[in-house]
Parts: sequence; C-alpha cells; structure tokens
Amino acid sequence: MTTDHSSSGQALGYVYQFDRATYRLFQSGVDVVEIGVEDIDEE
Repeated sequence: MTTDHSSSGQALGYVYQFDRATYRLFQSGVDVVEIGVEDIDEE
C-alpha cells in the first residue's frame, strides 16, 4: 500500500486564500481596510 505524504494540495489552498484575499482587498470600494493575520498554529 502506498501512502502519499505530499502537502501540495494544502499548499495550493493557502496560496488560493492569499490570492483571493488580495483580489478582494484591491476590489474593495472602502478607503480603510483592516486585515487580521493568524499567527498561532491550531493543533
């Protein structure tokens, strides 16, 4: 039995989230935008 230990799928998900957030930020019609960054790993 072969087990795939690749994390490429998760990495693509993180990149997609960043791209989508950046797109929405630049498409926003407001002058002030508040951004939160998660800095604690949830295990």
